Amino acid sequence: MASPADECPAGSTLKNEEGFTWCQPSVCKDDANCSPSEVCRPIPLCVQVGKLDKKQDAKDAAERLVATQRCAQDDTCPDTTTCSKMSRCIGKAAADKMGLLSAPGASASAAPAETKKSSCGCVVAGGHGIDPVAVTLAGLVLLAIGSRKIHRRRF
Repeated sequence: MASPADECPAGSTLKNEEGFTWCQPSVCKDDANCSPSEVCRPIPLCVQVGKLDKKQDAKDAAERLVATQRCAQDDTCPDTTTCSKMSRCIGKAAADKMGLLSAPGASASAAPAETKKSSCGCVVAGGHGIDPVAVTLAGLVLLAIGSRKIHRRRF
């Protein structure tokens, strides 16, 4: 039997808060942003904004970014989600199994100058530049605004 953490798509981790459980996508710029047992690789994930409230229409409920599955080969996702094509921290064994360690330029020991630049410009917390938490929160706001506009159009 698989553990709940095994049910999260690669590049996301199981989180629990206020009685809710979800798969939170990670974001990284290079291997230095991940734990020593992980590497940073591009993994497109289908994401949506979830609320920490039993009533989905609660306006003041805390929102979290939720990864539901990997994006399809053509970067499509189910209607309620959006394909986020960012680099994510993934365990070295899982990355090897997915063929991500043998990809060109995928050396875990590559210097940051040799690493492909992330489209988000994210860096590790405490480093210089944009904070990945701020980028994630900005994404949550944009997704929430977009979902509200779509929701209003349906009625």
